[in-house]
Amino acid sequence: MISSAKISKTIEGWTRFVGEDEPGFAVGVWAATHEMVSHCCGRAYRGGPPIDTKTLFDLASVSKMFTALGVLLVLDEKNLSLDTELSAILPEMAMAAPGVRLRHLLYHTSAMPDYMELFAENGWGTETRLGMQETLDILAAQSSAGRRPGSSFSYSNTGYVLLSAAIERLSGVSMAAFAAERIFKPLGMKRTRIVDRMPLRGENIAVSYVDGFGQEINPLWDMTGDGQVYTCLEDMSAWVSEIVSPRHFPSVIPRLLTRGALDDGSPLEYGGGVQFETFGERTGFGHDGGWAGFSSTLLFEPEMGVSLVVLTNRMDIEAGEIGRSLMRAMEETP
Repeated sequence: MISSAKISKTIEGWTRFVGEDEPGFAVGVWAATHEMVSHCCGRAYRGGPPIDTKTLFDLASVSKMFTALGVLLVLDEKNLSLDTELSAILPEMAMAAPGVRLRHLLYHTSAMPDYMELFAENGWGTETRLGMQETLDILAAQSSAGRRPGSSFSYSNTGYVLLSAAIERLSGVSMAAFAAERIFKPLGMKRTRIVDRMPLRGENIAVSYVDGFGQEINPLWDMTGDGQVYTCLEDMSAWVSEIVSPRHFPSVIPRLLTRGALDDGSPLEYGGGVQFETFGERTGFGHDGGWAGFSSTLLFEPEMGVSLVVLTNRMDIEAGEIGRSLMRAMEETP
């Protein structure tokens, strides 16, 4: 039984960390009727408007669900499959990623090095303007020695950047343009967009901070696929509804929610941008994200019929902690 009182009490426990003019968070909960109940706290930026259901946040790695949807859509259009080799779409990756198939990228089994670590090795921080081409260039220059794609799971931002690059190559348009027309428009997610030129600024667009008193964080990395979706609770309501009861992508959503596997058939706890996990005694799924002061979580618990989204714009408040504390509260009796 879902306890509304305990949900409110749990959220109140988090709001005490947020001062009057500080960055904060937004929470959306969907239960039985799938009408959103929202709780917003703090400001989009210092001196800016209060956070509300229209405030845009960077989803960070929760963006991976949209990349996964995009790659399945474009593969269906081109009569290709997840068994397609990456080098057939991105020939420049032939030496660095022999035997790497799209499913290896989707399920984090590619064994490719993390591009963020490669950037760090070159002394490139988030204050350096870097994008898709620089990411592809540095990945294409890596040795494939000792790597066995499909043999083990290793969470990889690289894999989803490469999926985004594959979408761009196959569709002939940018990932931002593809998602705007093929994903966000059909779903009615009017404010949502992929940002491939940072930073994004404007009224009611959240700015991220180290904490309630710290400085703004302004990364200049423009690669897409592993993150860069900016959205709000109002738009995420449409995405939650589509996951729970697919209307626009009925043949694709179930594939996102299907567990992947290693090459030997061993099942994974990961699907298309989705991590499977246990809430108490019940099985659910979702994803967390964290990047440059933003954090996010999207969780579904089908047996209870509950879904939730948490978005924050300060590094010292983790969306995942808020989300799972709410899941625990909803499992308790009133």
